[in-house]
Amino acid sequence: MAVNLNRWLKYAKAKLDSSVASGNEELDRLEAKRQAETADKPWLAATGDAPTVDEAAARIRWEAEQAEQAAAPTPPVAASGSPAATPASPAPATPASAGGPATGSGAAPTTPGPLDPADAAEAAERANAKLELEARAKESADRLEQIRRELGIEPPDGPTT
Repeated sequence: MAVNLNRWLKYAKAKLDSSVASGNEELDRLEAKRQAETADKPWLAATGDAPTVDEAAARIRWEAEQAEQAAAPTPPVAASGSPAATPASPAPATPASAGGPATGSGAAPTTPGPLDPADAAEAAERANAKLELEARAKESADRLEQIRRELGIEPPDGPTT
């Protein structure tokens, strides 16, 4: 019986060692992935409660770069990986192509037209955000007025913001 018990103990030790080794490998992989993600984002690796000035500045620079990259138009890429010479689908009508005033050498304007779905979605998002901010401002003003009434404090003279 002792030989059989020894065999089971060796098996259990091997299984436990295997599990610990695979867990360590997974942890190492995740740590490497985290370090790669935070290489150009030092604010993600911050350990303090509040960001330092350097971390805040780095984040602002990074967000500005991301906004610039998002705003920069990218040319369509053909299947070969090079920019396409002609678009795959016909371009929407622009004032220049619809008989409107021509711009320069007859090329279509580089800015999206007023009916561009991306612009419409962005405008709708901005409008929704503005409405939400106005609603929050009204709720805040109402709550402030309620607190003033409860405390018996007169509102200050002059325009309110």
